[in-house]
Amino acid sequence: MDVWRSLKMTDESADRTSPADKDFVRQVSAKAARKLRVQKDGQQTVWFGLGMSGLIGWSVAVQPLLAQ
Repeated sequence: MDVWRSLKMTDESADRTSPADKDFVRQVSAKAARKLRVQKDGQQTVWFGLGMSGLIGWSVAVQPLLAQ
């Protein structure tokens, strides 16, 4: 038995999906496509660099505060 066919949605079950589920699937698909496009291109924005420096900054700054 073909596993893909057994997991594939039929038209009947696709009609029963709620609009909220369809919106969720659309959002996840868009984010996944954006993530794959960035990974393929290898380009990272300035915001990515700022976010990473902020993350590293917080991890360094919190440790001395917790040690007190």
